[in-house]
Amino acid sequence: MKKMTTKMLLAALALGLLALTGCGKDSDVIKIGFNLELTGEASKQGEAAKFAAELLKEDVNAKGGLDIGGKKHRVEFVYQDNGNKADSAALAALKMITQDKVVAIVGPGSVKPATLAGGACNDSQVAMVSSGPGSPETTKDRPWIFRACFAEPTPAPVVLELAKELAPEQAAPAPAAQNPVKAPAQDFAERYAARYKSAPGETATLTWDAARLVLQAVQAVGKVEPNIQLERKLVRDALAATKGFAAVTANMKFVGAGEAGKCAAPVPVAEAKHEAAPEAKPEAKEAAKH
Repeated sequence: MKKMTTKMLLAALALGLLALTGCGKDSDVIKIGFNLELTGEASKQGEAAKFAAELLKEDVNAKGGLDIGGKKHRVEFVYQDNGNKADSAALAALKMITQDKVVAIVGPGSVKPATLAGGACNDSQVAMVSSGPGSPETTKDRPWIFRACFAEPTPAPVVLELAKELAPEQAAPAPAAQNPVKAPAQDFAERYAARYKSAPGETATLTWDAARLVLQAVQAVGKVEPNIQLERKLVRDALAATKGFAAVTANMKFVGAGEAGKCAAPVPVAEAKHEAAPEAKPEAKEAAKH
């Protein structure tokens, strides 16, 4: 038997899940999906991503929920394990789209899962914000797919030009008190370390940024649409219009095909420094492993 193609696989998965599709969404609850590597060889990264997401969810709901057009809406994060496998990532995405009725998806963080899940989300017209560096193929010709990190490799001139455009005043490192990006980055790092007894690695910080991007986009819509597909489109449009977002990793906006444009000024995360550069610093990579 010939090997099943990606499109055939996704079609089969979609047909199976559509049969299980439930009722419409709860308008008082905002559901965001997280497609994570909770088992398998990348389980430590997936666990760190979930830790960061739980911290953010608690922050939002402790304030009564997400303020959308003057009304508070409780935030629910739906987690699906992809086992660091591409086909499982596509299945996880489709399950969250058809059954859980999420308005957008964060992750995956690994290259192959992100690429196949990106195809499923783009075909289903649901925004996905990948939380890993990955490949340009993840977002290429996919208007519904975004990335919270530079694609690899990103030429140095691109990084420097984005630094001038997005945050010229941050061309050189500045004390946290003088840098509007560094202060929340340090706050996130300290709170994460206090809760989980370890420094947040690259995966945790990128997941934090990706999830906050999605929540900001949901807020920017200004209301919760009863038609979930319309709401998904409005969230996607708000993501594409993102500019000047104060991410933990750097100030950013989306440029080109859903790619993150970030300034090159280093931002402290616990004891490690992350830069918006094509390769993560060695200490950041090491932190992500623990």
